[in-house]
Amino acid sequence: GWTRHFESFHFTEEGWFGRGTYAGGADKVSHLVLYNILARELRIGYERMGYETDRAYAMGFGVALAGGLIVELGDGIAIFGFSWEDLLTDAIGAGSAVLISRSGLDDLVGFRFGPVPSKTPPACCRLNKEGKDYSKEIYTADIKLAGAAKRLGWGIGPARFLYLSMTYGSKGYKFSYPEFRQRDIGVELGVNFTEILTAAGVRDTTWWGRPLFIFFNSVRLPFTAIGYRYDLNHHRWHGPDSGEKYEPGP
Repeated sequence: GWTRHFESFHFTEEGWFGRGTYAGGADKVSHLVLYNILARELRIGYERMGYETDRAYAMGFGVALAGGLIVELGDGIAIFGFSWEDLLTDAIGAGSAVLISRSGLDDLVGFRFGPVPSKTPPACCRLNKEGKDYSKEIYTADIKLAGAAKRLGWGIGPARFLYLSMTYGSKGYKFSYPEFRQRDIGVELGVNFTEILTAAGVRDTTWWGRPLFIFFNSVRLPFTAIGYRYDLNHHRWHGPDSGEKYEPGP
């Protein structure tokens, strides 16, 4: 674990997705995906509470971004510092939720995050930096094949229960020396559980159905997808796998 140290308020520049950044860019993808999900679900909640559509969109975006600002203000008095890159990524994530929904694309495009197993680096190659370890997380940008087939007028059978996803994750940025770290960008096919729920007659307007839709629209379960990843640090492919491969080495 790590202890949060408080300091005078200060700013920091973490970088974006570079090899030498704090988390290899996984932290930025995390902000984008999580604030997309937050703004989307807030907007749906506000609409169902009876708010007019435009106001629900504005409130969903605004409350999500306010949450991001509060987080960064807290980081501003911690060792991390206030990151304008994080706040900008929060805004992009929340804004993308508005754009996707406004364009009627929620049945076609989505974002998720999820846990993946990951080995601990061997003792020879291990260190311990401050901050969060992203080695056991993966983030996805999804094309929902059911939505794509509907727009194209194609009958794709059971393939409608799949996502085609781009993935991103980093490994070893907290616990490994630079030469043992990975930044993995990938493509995979995964199970679309919300489409299965829909086919089974579950409605997201019921008190018990709505939490299921929120969960499966947001969370990628381990081992429910398979694909290939390209390690940007070492210029080599991994796979087929579910995003768990950690093969430290120059």
